Amino acid sequence: MTRLRSIAALVALLAAIFVSSQGVAQCVSRGEGQQMVAQGRVTPLPVALQSAGLAGAQVLSADLCRAGGGWVYQVRYRHGGQVSQASIPAGGGGY
Repeated sequence: MTRLRSIAALVALLAAIFVSSQGVAQCVSRGEGQQMVAQGRVTPLPVALQSAGLAGAQVLSADLCRAGGGWVYQVRYRHGGQVSQASIPAGGGGY
């Protein structure tokens, strides 16, 4: 559990640094995000969560945002009783 938290914190920190170095993230609407998933342009959120080791997390909110040359899910989640945030690569180039 501690290792998972450490990995999630590291992913969030690296993504935050990357996004801040690239400027403000541009997020899409839920409908646009669903279209992008359907077209295969980005990874579905459940797959991205599993890849990040967060398959059992309760997602409280999630946005699909452009970051640099690709896309990330900016996720607020509850896992193990704690609320955390992470930016998880969603594909689309740059990752």
